[in-house]
Amino acid sequence: MSPYVVLVESNERDSRPGWRRAVKGAVVPSVVGGAAEILVVGTLARQAMLARGIAPERVSVVANTVDVERFARQADELAGRRDDLRTEAGLAEDDVAVLSVARLAPEKGLDTLVRAVGATGDPGVVVLLAGSGPERERLRSLANDLGVRLVLLPDVPWERIVERYVLADVFALLSRHEPWGVVVNEAAACGLPLVLSDRVGAAFDLLEDGRNGALVPAEDVAAAAAALGRLAADPDWRRSAGEASRDLVRAWGYEPSIENLIRVVRRVAGRGA
Repeated sequence: MSPYVVLVESNERDSRPGWRRAVKGAVVPSVVGGAAEILVVGTLARQAMLARGIAPERVSVVANTVDVERFARQADELAGRRDDLRTEAGLAEDDVAVLSVARLAPEKGLDTLVRAVGATGDPGVVVLLAGSGPERERLRSLANDLGVRLVLLPDVPWERIVERYVLADVFALLSRHEPWGVVVNEAAACGLPLVLSDRVGAAFDLLEDGRNGALVPAEDVAAAAAALGRLAADPDWRRSAGEASRDLVRAWGYEPSIENLIRVVRRVAGRGA
């Protein structure tokens, strides 16, 4: 058999249905065990492979990413329209807008986000949700019950998604299950501080707790509320954290990932030859 490379995105951080674990337990060892090398998306996926007994020298990290420089450039170009865009969304000048870009589905933890914003006790903190899905009306009802200001943003083409990040002061993704979460790359490239759950794969590479935001346990409303409350109360930290997000995500753009992929392919092709 010719040598082959396996790309692995999943990790073992969250609880999955028993049948999924059974299938992975039966299939994964033979597939990854026979691979010449393993490409993994981020630190959590690497840890999962090492836990399965794969030698560290056979595991290389690549990024699940976006064009970081393009996102940063577009965000800078839109900065002059920020006030107008916020006004269109119903935001006041002093509001602290916490954005999540996600499918409105249970696994994204958006109910945790709404509850956490309510628990801050700060009426100036507003939840912005960009996405569609089956949880839309339930989230609206939950926000009404808790007295949380919730803005369900209209859909825009992906080419205009940077407009959503420019609206925001903080980006939050509190998923219950998220192998990576490329929206984190987008938010970081746009210069936003991050509040991420420990089930988000990207959190372990794009977030340094206390530097560019906060890492919180999934479904922990109190921890998320504390993190959001600190960011809401400290505009200077929001500013420096956003700058740090951009610094961190630059190492996870297209170029570093492509270079690593090419190195792995050349090594494996050399063995085949």
